[in-house]
Amino acid sequence: MRRLVRLLVLAGPYAGWALLAAVLGTLTVGFGVSLMVAGGWLISTAALQPHLGDLAMGVLGVRVSGTFRPAFRYTERLVTHVATFRLLTQLRTWLYTRVEPLAPSHLAHQRSGDVLARLVSDLEAVEQLYARAVHPPAVALGVLAGVIALLGAWSWPMAGL
Repeated sequence: MRRLVRLLVLAGPYAGWALLAAVLGTLTVGFGVSLMVAGGWLISTAALQPHLGDLAMGVLGVRVSGTFRPAFRYTERLVTHVATFRLLTQLRTWLYTRVEPLAPSHLAHQRSGDVLARLVSDLEAVEQLYARAVHPPAVALGVLAGVIALLGAWSWPMAGL
C-alpha cells in the first residue's frame, strides 16, 4: 500500500491529465449508455408503427450518441496515453538518476541484462497501474454519479434504488 501511495504522489503533477481522462471516460460510457437507450426506445417505438415524425427524437438521439461516443473514446485514449507516457518519462529519469551512480561498484555482481529486464518489467507494471487500476474505478464512479443525477431529476426514489 505504501508503494501505491508513493507512486500516486509521483503522479501528482499529472493529476489534471488524469482528471480530464476520467471525465472523458465518463462521457464515453455515458454516450454509450445513451446510444443503447435511444436505440432501444427507437426500436420499441417503431414496432408500434407510429407516424414517422414521432421517431425523430429517437433518430436524433442515436445519431448524436453514435457520433460523440467514438470522438470521446479517441480523445480519452489520447489524453490517457499522454499522461501515462509523461509519467513514465519522469519515472525513468528518476530511476536512472538513482541507479547510474551505483552502476560501477554496486551492480558488478549482477548481469546487465538481468538489471535491465528487472527495471523494464517494473516500469511496465507502473505503466499499467493507472490504465488498469486507477482510471476504470474513477470512470465507474463518474457514470454512477451521472446516472443517479439523471434518475434523481426524474424520480428520487428510483435514483435511491
